[in-house]
Amino acid sequence: MEGHKVFYHETYINPEYAPDYICHIDNESLQSLWKTRFSQEIKTKQLTFRPVRISGEACKQLGCAAGSPRYSCEKT
Repeated sequence: MEGHKVFYHETYINPEYAPDYICHIDNESLQSLWKTRFSQEIKTKQLTFRPVRISGEACKQLGCAAGSPRYSCEKT
């Protein structure tokens, strides 16, 4: 897979819960940022994997055809 993007990640953050979150993203990991800036520990309760089709925006980022198969990983 050399030279190919193989991972695409989307994170949704409630702006009321973490105001100005985007201003603090630099080279720090998401987990570290939550701990240092917002005094929160990240805990995974459940991981769900399921096969789905890639959305249009993700296809652009990954350089693949619309509707290509992928695995969705949802973390709660």
